[in-house]
Amino acid sequence: MSLSLDNPTGAAALPARDRAGKPFADAPPQHYIEAWRAQWWNPEPPGLSRALEGLPIFLGSDDAVRGWAEALCNLCGSIEAHINDNCRGRVPRWMKLPKVLFGVERVTVVRCEAKDSRSFTNVADFVASVRTTVEVADQERLSDWLRAHPEGKLVSHAPFVDLAAHVYSRHDDKPRRVRFYEGGLVLAAAPGLERVAVDDHRGIVRKLRSNRYVNPLLELGKMRVYGVEQQMTFRGR
Repeated sequence: MSLSLDNPTGAAALPARDRAGKPFADAPPQHYIEAWRAQWWNPEPPGLSRALEGLPIFLGSDDAVRGWAEALCNLCGSIEAHINDNCRGRVPRWMKLPKVLFGVERVTVVRCEAKDSRSFTNVADFVASVRTTVEVADQERLSDWLRAHPEGKLVSHAPFVDLAAHVYSRHDDKPRRVRFYEGGLVLAAAPGLERVAVDDHRGIVRKLRSNRYVNPLLELGKMRVYGVEQQMTFRGR
């Protein structure tokens, strides 16, 4: 199985990199990715089955996934220059490419509370980072804390609900935690196994971490801002 993405849109072919007037990496990879998705991902990957309704997790035999993954490898080869030159050699999240794992015996899907965490050493940077208006009195409270704790920092937490898959593979001693909702996840059953076992634990509420930050200095809607120094959280009110 192979996939040609040299000219997926039918437009004029891109010049060879050594003859191009500008680096090939400047050419946006979106048209390659969109062409690949149209043939190999939407509405479902050919030859694979969906693990749970509404979730982008797909299962297949080892042979089926390897055949499908060849097209994904071809796609990555087509945009390799962009990844190496513009993305430090790592596939960026915005490309939303699926993750592929082999030798899988079982997968458990969990729903968990997550947070977008950012750190600041001055109030001005924090205020510039949020869309909500920060009252002058609140800014002064944060400034007072930083002056009292010169080695400290402000940490903002914006909570959100996340989904993750715990993947149990034959060759791993421990399960691998994979975030899949943005790009999707493709799992190949371990050789000799007819089908990957799927456990849906999205309805189970996980306990809050015992070492979570408490006593925020400031609350802005769902966002909370903490004062943190030497792994300790200081009371803000």
